[in-house]
Amino acid sequence: SAPLKNLPALLSTCIYVHQRLGYYSVRLKDSDAASAKVPLTLLPLQKYQETVKALKEQLTHYCIQVCTSSLFHDAESHNWADPKPFYEGERCSFSLQMWFYFLCGLRSDLWAVLP
Repeated sequence: SAPLKNLPALLSTCIYVHQRLGYYSVRLKDSDAASAKVPLTLLPLQKYQETVKALKEQLTHYCIQVCTSSLFHDAESHNWADPKPFYEGERCSFSLQMWFYFLCGLRSDLWAVLP
């Protein structure tokens, strides 16, 4: 149960290990039969592939939860008794601005860590 801020770094590490295991598996298959004494089983590759998939799903669900619970809910725009539309024609919706900022932050976080 690590903090969610560690999730991109953990995902990056798992992807890196999975790629290296895949590289070593291919290299062992390509080498001579005499020099390949112990073949790399597919079990570590499958485990890391499942771990990467689970971490991707967890990160995706977290981002969806943040968007639906805090970003897309704009309390000021839900004043139904006000005859004037909420900042109609004056500016973009606050929810859209926060969604854009969230996506920019997420992109920079993921680009900083993921391979």
